Amino acid sequence: MSVSTMAAPPIRLHARRSQAQKTPCAEWCAFVELYRLAAKSFSDAVEVLPYAPGGEFNQAWQRAERARKNLDEARSALMRHEYTHDCCTRTEASNA
Repeated sequence: MSVSTMAAPPIRLHARRSQAQKTPCAEWCAFVELYRLAAKSFSDAVEVLPYAPGGEFNQAWQRAERARKNLDEARSALMRHEYTHDCCTRTEASNA
């Protein structure tokens, strides 16, 4: 799935009065969208588990596990970007 083909609404981050806020970059927004899609995929996979009969349960469980691992990877990528790029970290206004 290409990040450039996804249409996501803008993400608004509101700063408190005592805090300045950096603007998230487009890459950060794309990582958030990938994380959102992975979370939805995991939720959808887990939702069918109670309804999977017998042998189908193992397949459904494996799909849920793959979705969980994808979700973990998407979260790690987002956190890694935030740590290395520093595009959306809040800082104290007095230090700005």
